[in-house]
Amino acid sequence: MASTSKDKHVAIVADGDVIFNIGTPTTARLRVSSDVLIRASKVFAVLLGPRFREGSLDRNSQSPADIALLEDDAVAIEDLCRFLHGESIPELMEDLEPGRIYKLAIASDKYGCNERLRIHGQALLLGFWDAWGGEVDEVGDSALAQMAAAAYLFDHARAFSIATRHIIMDTNEEYSKLFEADTAHVFPVPAICR
Repeated sequence: MASTSKDKHVAIVADGDVIFNIGTPTTARLRVSSDVLIRASKVFAVLLGPRFREGSLDRNSQSPADIALLEDDAVAIEDLCRFLHGESIPELMEDLEPGRIYKLAIASDKYGCNERLRIHGQALLLGFWDAWGGEVDEVGDSALAQMAAAAYLFDHARAFSIATRHIIMDTNEEYSKLFEADTAHVFPVPAICR
């Protein structure tokens, strides 16, 4: 289904009526069903509804509407759309890569899908902690920060508690540096380091 070209074309729904063009420049094109997305999320319902230009475009399976998601991560949006369309993602569940989980959490939060992805988020977060051996050197400090941020975005108290406990007890990095990287918009540094 997925190609290895720079501009990846993925038909999550072969007869979908929307094509998401993701990234600047476009790095992926995902064909999806607007009906599924509208039922899954109030944000998608508004975006694809009549009050936005994107939603007012004529769209059907023969002539899908092209909608740009310029600021989004292509892999995260693909993962989000696959889950919302009822697909499993074995490689995500097997690899449990913190950066990918974190980016999925950002996309899920941005598009209001956390309730719909509650079980998926829990499986990813707790699966990571179950598979992880407990050695910070195995995953790195930034991975712990990403998992804390993902747990926060997915609103999973247990995973957040586990992640922040490991950050406090097992890292040598200054908290301000740990959370400056790509998690600063989730955890403002002044809130962490007073």
